Amino acid sequence: MLSRAAAKGLRGSGRYLDEWIRKGLLAPPAAPGLGRGQGGRAKGTWSEEQAEWFEQVAAGRVNKVPVPTLCSLPVFAWLVRGEEVVPLKQVRRAFEEAQRLKMVDPESVRPASTPWC
Repeated sequence: MLSRAAAKGLRGSGRYLDEWIRKGLLAPPAAPGLGRGQGGRAKGTWSEEQAEWFEQVAAGRVNKVPVPTLCSLPVFAWLVRGEEVVPLKQVRRAFEEAQRLKMVDPESVRPASTPWC
């Protein structure tokens, strides 16, 4: 994924990947188990959609788009394209990061009568 972004003139590193996963800007790589008794997991890979997300986030950072604004992208994509493209766990992380950065008021995004699940 890093080499693909570099070919397009975008910078990225393992540190960026870890940070962006923590913030919900990217989903963690899918790392299937090797099977019983085989010791651990296979090397993680990202879907084509997540590779495109990485490029969009990297381009956003190059253009100095604030992180809270970038956090809205996975939420929007999840609403429009569904969980097949953006996993719910990633959406939750992005929402929590935006809330932490005081971009989102949780009371404003749910009806008053709906309890948190």
